[in-house]
Amino acid sequence: MENINYYIIVTTPDDFKYDIQMSLAIIGLPDRNANRLSNLKKGDKVIYYLIGLKCFAAISEVDGDYFYDDKNQLWGDAFELFPARRKMKKILLCTNINKALYINPLVEKLTFIQKKHKWGVYFQGSFRSIPKEDFLFLENLLSKNLKS
Repeated sequence: MENINYYIIVTTPDDFKYDIQMSLAIIGLPDRNANRLSNLKKGDKVIYYLIGLKCFAAISEVDGDYFYDDKNQLWGDAFELFPARRKMKKILLCTNINKALYINPLVEKLTFIQKKHKWGVYFQGSFRSIPKEDFLFLENLLSKNLKS
């Protein structure tokens, strides 16, 4: 598949527990990101970053159409339904936090983090695109961690 785009979704450890229960079948974002999510296409890939724990813990691929659901609460956040949604397919899933991919040793190697001393600002917000090279680098390392 050509023209694949690569993204990071920033989530909390609590919401990630719901992602695990759903086997990464759906990704949800706040209303403010509805347009970005609706513009994804099948085959685009997403890596999950757990804020607070400062690690990457899963990868999924867009596998279905965009839909909006402001009726069904899928995640535990009492203040946000994350109604902008997309069907996904699990690629890698880390359920053991000891095998997650921690960001600190990787900051210097990731090109999307331009100001290395302020790396945390690159994980503010819910969703961002990243270069293919960075995504493949993270995917390879996470895959190795899960196999070890």
